[in-house]
Amino acid sequence: MQQNVFDQFMNYLKAEKNVSRYTVRNYTHDIMDFFGYLKEKKVTSLEGLDRPWSHLQPALEDFHVRSTLLGGVYIASGNLRGP
Repeated sequence: MQQNVFDQFMNYLKAEKNVSRYTVRNYTHDIMDFFGYLKEKKVTSLEGLDRPWSHLQPALEDFHVRSTLLGGVYIASGNLRGP
């Protein structure tokens, strides 16, 4: 299942966002590292992982979350708050 969502996300980046091959390469590396971490920790489900970005929100200004892939992937962005 993870690979299917991964492939859909990479295809979305290429087709819809027209990102560079370097972006695809870097995202691939980062996501595969994340999948490896999940496997190492024996995580079998992301159920119950409600709004994981909520931990980022207090530290960021102009915080936004955008859903992609029919709600299967979220992209969070913002700027770090100054000291």
